[in-house]
Amino acid sequence: MAFFKESHNAPQWINKALGFRKTYSFVLWFLTCGALLGFTLARLMYLDEKTRDEGLSPGEQYWYRAGRYKIGITMHLACVLPAGILVPLQFIPQIRYKAILFHRINGYLNITLITVGIASALMIARRSFGGTMTTQVMVVITSFASLGAIVMAYVNIKRLQIDQHRKWMIRAMVWMSFIITMRIFMIIIAIIASNVGGYGNVWQCGEVEWVYTQSVGHESTGAADFALAYPSCIGASPETLVAVEASFPDSAVGAGAALRESFSAALVLAWVLHVFGTECYLALTKNETERLRQISYKRQLEKGFKHPGSAGLTSDRLGDSDWVAPNLEQGKARSTSQNEDEVLDDTQ
Repeated sequence: MAFFKESHNAPQWINKALGFRKTYSFVLWFLTCGALLGFTLARLMYLDEKTRDEGLSPGEQYWYRAGRYKIGITMHLACVLPAGILVPLQFIPQIRYKAILFHRINGYLNITLITVGIASALMIARRSFGGTMTTQVMVVITSFASLGAIVMAYVNIKRLQIDQHRKWMIRAMVWMSFIITMRIFMIIIAIIASNVGGYGNVWQCGEVEWVYTQSVGHESTGAADFALAYPSCIGASPETLVAVEASFPDSAVGAGAALRESFSAALVLAWVLHVFGTECYLALTKNETERLRQISYKRQLEKGFKHPGSAGLTSDRLGDSDWVAPNLEQGKARSTSQNEDEVLDDTQ
């Protein structure tokens, strides 16, 4: 694919400021890390509890106002939002080349923040946008897949398997960024479902009453309208279940139902798209993978590791692939235009 050929050299100012030698590398960093950074900065205001409550989907305030769900959402935002600012810095070449100590410390900090963020996401999954079984399962899958990718990246860099470290870090970052794409899909699906009609979900009476009478940031029409719309809830237990029609954005409770209806579908679509896109990118940049494998081989040989070139978690050691010696002569040709010394060594 011509877009990924080495002939596309980045403008000099990009090279000097950020360290990107190839235009496609900068473009992809801007589209992925830039989007993540922008999304995060736009949501920093949710660290304030009142602003957060106003921005929640109708019905979620009922669960997040107290107890473990409030603790969970507070922990989640306090961890993932700072991580959303720090993660893009890990992919700037100039920082990796010239500020290795910062890169290393920032990496450990990100691992900590993301781990706690994942744990808190699991805490609130039961009530996130209705907490359907599909939603809970997908939260578990995406959480452990992202955490697993981070662990793979960490183990590989400690073993100086730089090529595999790159692969797993790219996977982790792009996989976790699916939340941005998911938000777009959510709105689209909610509007479509509302226009088509016939979609809805089950709420507890306590949730519906909260939206009608005490909801913050959404239109609260009062107890009289609640009694008129949901007479079966009057005098019933707050846990009593009632059907709510999806109608975005006609009413607060209808919009909440539409967003709940679209959440799990948007989650699955966004996750599949990000996983597919990541593997396409890695398949199209095999030259970079091979270049880093050659550097890994040399570094591991110098450190006295067993199985140099495959000292990390590689397919020839863990799977049925045959070990192939790195083409060091070809690597020398590439290193004339790419300084191979400018590669992270995180073993110290």
